[in-house]
Amino acid sequence: MASTVYDITIIGGGPVGLFTAATAGEMGAACNMIESRFHLGGIMMAVYPDKDVYNFPGITSIKGRDLINNLISKAQSDGMVAHLGEYVHDISMRSKNVVIIKSNKSEYVSSTAIITTGLKAHYSPFVDMIKIRNWNGAGIYDDWPQAAMIKEKRIAVILGRSAESDIPPHIRQAAEKIYLIYDERWMKSTPARTRDSNKGAFEVYQPPWLIREISGVEIPEIAVLENENTGERRELPLDAAIGLYENQARQTVYSNLGIEMAGQHVKVDQRMQTSLKRVFAAGDIAWYPGKVLLLTAGIYEARIAVKNALKMI
Repeated sequence: MASTVYDITIIGGGPVGLFTAATAGEMGAACNMIESRFHLGGIMMAVYPDKDVYNFPGITSIKGRDLINNLISKAQSDGMVAHLGEYVHDISMRSKNVVIIKSNKSEYVSSTAIITTGLKAHYSPFVDMIKIRNWNGAGIYDDWPQAAMIKEKRIAVILGRSAESDIPPHIRQAAEKIYLIYDERWMKSTPARTRDSNKGAFEVYQPPWLIREISGVEIPEIAVLENENTGERRELPLDAAIGLYENQARQTVYSNLGIEMAGQHVKVDQRMQTSLKRVFAAGDIAWYPGKVLLLTAGIYEARIAVKNALKMI
C-alpha cells in the first residue's frame, strides 16, 4: 500500500503533462507522474525531438528535445517524482477527498489526478516484462539509445516489431555483448533476420525461445528466456535492455473506469474536471465545446486544471 499522499497525480508524461507538473510544482503542490514509456516527453521526444516547435506559449521557436528537457528540469527541480514504464488501469475514490490510481506495478494515493495522455495513450508489451525491484530508471530503453548509454555493456535487444531487421552501427560498436531476441508474438509479419545473425556477432534467440522477463535489483541484471516446446529456461546476464515493440492503443481505459467520453476524448467542464470528481484532464485527450487540438490550448488547459485541482486540496 502506498504511504505517500500526493496533491496531484499526473497521468501521461508528454509536453502537456510535463508543463502540468512544472505548474503544479511552481504552485507548491507535491506531484507525481505516471508514464507508460521508459522516457518522458511522449511523441515529441520519441518521433520528432529535433523538429522546431512554434506553438508553445512565450517561445518563438525551440527544438522539441530542448523544450522537453527544459520542462523536465523545471518539474524535477520542484519535486516531481516520475514513475516510468507504468500504465494506469484503475482510478477510484477511496473517500470524498482521496483518489486511488492503480498502475500495472503500483498503487498511488492522491488528492487529485490530471489526465494528460493525449489522444493516443500507448502501452508497450515490453512494460510487462520488466520485473526489476526498486528500479532506478537506468538501463531500460524502448528505442535505440545513444552509444554512450550502452558503451561496453551487455545488452539484450528484443525485436518485437516487424520493421526492425538490423541493429544500428553505433549500437554494435558500443556494446560489449549483444543478445538479439526475436519476439514474433507481437509482429504483424515475419521479420527479415539481421544480416549479422549468421556471423557469430551476436547470440541470437528466436522461436521457440520466448522472452519472459527482465529482472534485477535497481538495474537490469538478467533476461529470462523460456523454450515454449521443452519448457527449458535460460538466464542471460546483462546490463541493459532495449525493447522495440509497436505501441498498443489504450484509449478505452477511461471509459472502462466510468469517465464520460466524447468519442476518444474525455469530457471535461469549464474547470477541466471530468465526470469523476477530483479527476481532471488537459491536452488532446480533453474535450469540451469549441475544443482546438493545439499544444498551445493544452498548455492553458493544464494551468486551469492545476488551479482547480489545488482548490480541492
